[in-house]
Amino acid sequence: MVHAQPVQGGPPPARGGRPKRPMWHWLLLAGVAAVGLLVVGAMAVLIAVQLLTRGNPQSTLEDFYSALETTDCELFMDSTTEQFRTGAGLTSCEVFEQELGAVSAVD
Repeated sequence: MVHAQPVQGGPPPARGGRPKRPMWHWLLLAGVAAVGLLVVGAMAVLIAVQLLTRGNPQSTLEDFYSALETTDCELFMDSTTEQFRTGAGLTSCEVFEQELGAVSAVD
């Protein structure tokens, strides 16, 4: 009588527990986390710079009115935005001095 031989190359014996993750998986997760931290850090720095470099509205208004009273073009340019100057038609120091040269007081 011929005896049946066990099948070679069958399924490997079952391991206990969860399968171990490959190393590339952990490297990929670490890379994604590092990029995320860099983006969050860059946004934090950008927000901090914006908050720390903004001007004081009260001093800006005082500078603006002082520039109008004294016809100080440099102070006017520093205390206003380009959009405001374009809208007001005061785009250069020559125009500023011509338009406001006759003004004696600002209320």
